[in-house]
Amino acid sequence: MNNSFDGVLTMVGMVMGNLVAGTRDPTTVFITGLSTAFAIGVSGVWGSYLIEAAEQRHAIVDLSDPL
Repeated sequence: MNNSFDGVLTMVGMVMGNLVAGTRDPTTVFITGLSTAFAIGVSGVWGSYLIEAAEQRHAIVDLSDPL
């Protein structure tokens, strides 16, 4: 859910930036949007992977540490 909120804000910023810059070509706005969506997707997947890997390491340490 958090990543979708980041994506919405990023897309709004990207569209506003194109508007302020005076971009009139819709293809440029579309390609910029796709590039931004791809970057946010990679960021979300990578972040999820890192969190899951850390949780797995933590679980293994908990199992191997008999108190």
